[in-house]
Amino acid sequence: MRSVVGSDVPPYTVVAGNPARPIRKRFDDELIGMMLELRWWDMAIEEIDRLIPILSCSDLDKVRKAVAALLKERNGSGPCGDQHP
Repeated sequence: MRSVVGSDVPPYTVVAGNPARPIRKRFDDELIGMMLELRWWDMAIEEIDRLIPILSCSDLDKVRKAVAALLKERNGSGPCGDQHP
């Protein structure tokens, strides 16, 4: 049996049934925001390959810390939030 999805599904939302209905979110709102900011789907395949252990980890605290570190690195923030060239 297949589900019918009649509208957009919010990011990282699990849907089921026919018609498909939201069941739960995969992550909390904070982590969803971080994942959306990371935009891993726009990265080169080599970068995604390096992220697979993070993206598939079941320990969401580890995922949150790793994604936060990646975002900080990308944005050039130092440990105190100062910007580096």
